[in-house]
Amino acid sequence: MHGEQRLARALIARCLSDAGIESGERVTITCAVQDEARNFLTANSGSWKAARTYWASMADVDPEKLRIRTMELLGIEQPPSNDAVSQPASNEPLRLFYPVPKPEKPKRLPKPKPAPKPARQPKRQQVLDMLLRPEGVSLDEIAERFGWKRDTARNCVKYDVRSYGFEGLVCRDGRYRAFLLPETSKPLPQKQVTGCPPSARSMAQRAG
Repeated sequence: MHGEQRLARALIARCLSDAGIESGERVTITCAVQDEARNFLTANSGSWKAARTYWASMADVDPEKLRIRTMELLGIEQPPSNDAVSQPASNEPLRLFYPVPKPEKPKRLPKPKPAPKPARQPKRQQVLDMLLRPEGVSLDEIAERFGWKRDTARNCVKYDVRSYGFEGLVCRDGRYRAFLLPETSKPLPQKQVTGCPPSARSMAQRAG
């Protein structure tokens, strides 16, 4: 037996041992080394098959019989010999040793933009809206709605709403209503004033 033949047979025997077929005393091997040995022994195409054919010919061993016997010992089923079945791509081992493909990460959908919050009305404008109602508003209602004291509600009715060109005055029924200030240059709020005759201020003063 020539030296090249002994070397080739020793290499094949080492691959069989690394693949887990032959038992013997040796150091623990990694999974990567075991996969390479099995790919060398069982690949049906590509560079692994070419390498097995080369070394088997040097060792005077039939490479196809070596592949089939190795698959039997490893418990690998032979693929069906059907032309319709696609063969493994070049440089790839049998499907048993394919790396497990990682699942694709789901694409993150853009978060829906939150609906714009309606602009919050200032409290003094809310008080003015209550004063502009036909039935008016009482100080107790304002104090209860905003958690104020009666003095705070009275100051807002009489002074704070003046920034909108109105003034809150008490009428005969004891409820406050909004009246336009004379010759005001302030912009009017969006709500239109209704039910406020020009003489209502003087009537409110007489009622007070």
